[in-house]
Amino acid sequence: LMLGASFLFVAVAANLKVNRGEGIGGLVLLALFIVNLFKRARREDGQGNNSEEMQNAGAWAKRSPLILLLLITAGTAGLYIGSELFVEGASRIALDFGVGDRVVGLTVVAFGTSVPELVASGIAALRGQPDLAVGNIIGSNLFNLLLVLGATATISPLPISSEVLSWDIWWFLGTSAAIIPLAILSSTQNPKLGRWQGALFVAAYILYIGTTWTSA
Repeated sequence: LMLGASFLFVAVAANLKVNRGEGIGGLVLLALFIVNLFKRARREDGQGNNSEEMQNAGAWAKRSPLILLLLITAGTAGLYIGSELFVEGASRIALDFGVGDRVVGLTVVAFGTSVPELVASGIAALRGQPDLAVGNIIGSNLFNLLLVLGATATISPLPISSEVLSWDIWWFLGTSAAIIPLAILSSTQNPKLGRWQGALFVAAYILYIGTTWTSA
């Protein structure tokens, strides 16, 4: 689904613009995805497939939904404030180096908005909840492509830089597609991303950042 949404973005942005109709289409696709996701989750829960996850959740699973909602709200507020401060400061530093908005958005701002995902996925992995860690990353990409891009284009047609389609999007598509074979290479029975696969992704990101900044 994430790859499908990515290729859909390439097709939609081929004319270097995402118009309102295409933005609304992205929002509709996201709504269908969420409805289908909840239906599948309820079906699996009815079959008892989530009992092990509930046991692993421990004491948190016994807290009231109101308390959990308040904790999520407080955490979200903290992440928002921290991300705002990080992005504002980093953007000013980057602009002082004379790079354009595209490079700042693709690197500094993108990294700043990804810090909460990095922390959440890291904590989930340490607590033995890999589905939450991976789901956070894939879900974030889907929401960015369909919700953020769709809502922005719905408000106002969104021009797309030609460099995004000729350079940046292929890095995204390549690394996204690489998840599947790299996970399967580790084990055909229980696919996973180990340390060397993780190091490979980090190296690819560093290479992308280096080439993007040097070409700016």
